[in-house]
Amino acid sequence: MDAEEFGDIAQTVSFARNLLTHVRRHEEITTQNVSQARDLSKRRPWLNGPLPLSCEGCRFELPMDLKVLESLTAIKYLSNYCIVSSRRKYLFKTTFVKADSDLDGIINSYELRQALLDLYSNSIDNECLDDILDIIDCQIGKVFDRNEFAAISAFSERYLCTRYHDKQEINASKQLLEQTDFAGLKAKLEGCNIAPKFLRMLLII
Repeated sequence: MDAEEFGDIAQTVSFARNLLTHVRRHEEITTQNVSQARDLSKRRPWLNGPLPLSCEGCRFELPMDLKVLESLTAIKYLSNYCIVSSRRKYLFKTTFVKADSDLDGIINSYELRQALLDLYSNSIDNECLDDILDIIDCQIGKVFDRNEFAAISAFSERYLCTRYHDKQEINASKQLLEQTDFAGLKAKLEGCNIAPKFLRMLLII
């Protein structure tokens, strides 16, 4: 074996070792994240079981220029204009980790459906769930990251609140800034070319 061949073998071995180290590190981080989420559930009992509905767990905003909405999808809007409380974030994170079966940081449409059923099992049925997924245009093949899941979960809770709570009660529980933003929204959006499903979502909020 000459020096050049020996050098090639040494480089290959070094690359293999580095790759193995990287894979092991990734597995350690993933295992640690799952373990932390499970520990979180044990330390905070309110993370387990069906979620009681409330409009106070999140706040929705609107862009200063409402024309911006014309270029957004429902999920893009939720990801950028939904502010989720710290307590809800913990809950949604834990639910996401449970739903993410292959631990790749994203969930598919089936996993999303199961996660929402898990979150709102006392309040949601298949008809409601189908309607929510239709509004956000959730199609087979789409995937969602943790932030998108949190935003979708927040909208789902608001949707369910409108079905089970009185409208005045809902408005009273919203933060003042949100009440101001969404007051008379239908009139504010006149002249804006917004997709029908997205418009319906905004009016539900």
